[in-house]
Amino acid sequence: MTVDPAQAVIVLSPECGAVAKFAAKDLQEHFKLITGKKIPVVSKAVSGKYPFRFVKTAGLKPEEARWKVGKNETVFTGDDENIPAEKNFSLTLKSRTGSISAVADFLERQLKVRWTAPGKDGTFYIPSKVLKLQ
Repeated sequence: MTVDPAQAVIVLSPECGAVAKFAAKDLQEHFKLITGKKIPVVSKAVSGKYPFRFVKTAGLKPEEARWKVGKNETVFTGDDENIPAEKNFSLTLKSRTGSISAVADFLERQLKVRWTAPGKDGTFYIPSKVLKLQ
């Protein structure tokens, strides 16, 4: 399945906190590296646009991360630190960051992104005009 970035949005559900917001921005930045297009982060799905959706899920194990590609949407969830989205988020060794882990795993498995060092110079990816998902 292919997704045209011009026909996609990243949906950050209102119940999501600062960790999921950070993960959504990270996904947005990687999509821009790969496709050259900035996919908007929105709070609600947009008719006619493929959603990459972040949701809050209760009952996950510590640091658990999940993502699933579907015909109508891709969903990300994880056990995250309970920090309101409007607050600044600082990553620490004790932070629960399941949503960030879900995005990293998705980028590695679906889009073959690899990191050898922090920053764009240490990020390796295959440029593409569309996002090829399985």
